Amino acid sequence: MKMTIQKAVEFARDENLGYKKHMDEHGVSMPSSVTFYSKEIDIPLMNVQIPPDLMEAPMKQIAHGSALALGSFIGIDYVTICTDTFVSKVDANDENKQKLKEGKNVRPSEDVEAQEAIMILGVSKEGKVINNINMYGRDDLGNMFFKEQHTVEHDLNDDKDNEFRSWMLDFSMSAFNGEEQFKKMDVDFDAESRLALLMGGMTSLAEMDYMFAFTEPLKDYFINQLGEENVTDEMRNLIEEIFGTPTEDGE
Repeated sequence: MKMTIQKAVEFARDENLGYKKHMDEHGVSMPSSVTFYSKEIDIPLMNVQIPPDLMEAPMKQIAHGSALALGSFIGIDYVTICTDTFVSKVDANDENKQKLKEGKNVRPSEDVEAQEAIMILGVSKEGKVINNINMYGRDDLGNMFFKEQHTVEHDLNDDKDNEFRSWMLDFSMSAFNGEEQFKKMDVDFDAESRLALLMGGMTSLAEMDYMFAFTEPLKDYFINQLGEENVTDEMRNLIEEIFGTPTEDGE
């Protein structure tokens, strides 16, 4: 094993905190992104950036779900989701916690005490979750600086963790369960179908201004996931055309 969920979150954090500062210095908002990993590869496989104009609810749920679904066609072990957000603290006797228990929506962006933060959510195929929150503020010159970091680990399969479970956790599993969902619909999920779904999905998302970055190992990894014996020359040429030239370091 060359990659773990902890290492994936650490990689995403290191890359995105620097990226956030760079974007902020140029007065540009940092886009949310989804990154895919294999436990056998020590760097990310692929990164998908979500267009900022799709980040308003409820479209942002669909936008993330569409990006995450690509992971199930590739066949991955871990996914990280990075987003610039607001965070409200919920203590044991906090009013916000009582509202949540009553089924009322608490929007951190409307909470005067909420803090800006970069959130890195890491999820494994087995349901292990790491939520890494990096709060930031502004100095007297308006420059951003990171203040404090909080990390919580838990398991999606553990009922005690479901009390305040967000939509993002549930959507994250779509990066892994494509085969299961297609079987329920009695639809083929063989090598040819997976390649067609991946190509169709990337094409549709690119037309909506999603951006993709992938690393050198992805091409051979994807072929191996499909099974060498199942990949025809035509399929291999298509995979070479899509992933033959790596674009970034994965973030």
